[in-house]
Amino acid sequence: MAKLIITRNCKFFDWSRDYKIFLNGEKIGTISDGETEEFNVPEGTGILKAKIGWRGSPELKITISNEETKTISLSGFKYERILSILMSVVIVTSILFRDFISKHFLLKYLTLIFLGMILLAVMYHLTFGRNKYIAIKEDPCQAE
Repeated sequence: MAKLIITRNCKFFDWSRDYKIFLNGEKIGTISDGETEEFNVPEGTGILKAKIGWRGSPELKITISNEETKTISLSGFKYERILSILMSVVIVTSILFRDFISKHFLLKYLTLIFLGMILLAVMYHLTFGRNKYIAIKEDPCQAE
């Protein structure tokens, strides 16, 4: 049988939940945060996908021959750190300086616009971009 070695990077937002791994639409297993799992799979061409809740990865087409080992890496939402820092800064700043911001027309609307843009980015990845939430790629350095 062929083998798939799947590595999952550590990510803050998804650390408590396992990614479900699907090959040709059938669940072959799960992988926890920061782990590497090995799966025995039939040889041939298949479609690999990872999911967490309603979010997932793009489909990755793999071709694997008998006794071959392929290495796949998974990683969560790559902009999570940037968006969480930006959102925290805007929220904390707007709370701490609410009186100052509310007295200045331009600052008030710039804060609302900036917070709205961050919220739209998050909402995109939870709705329309939900199948791009997890990055999936085949590692060029294969373990043999």
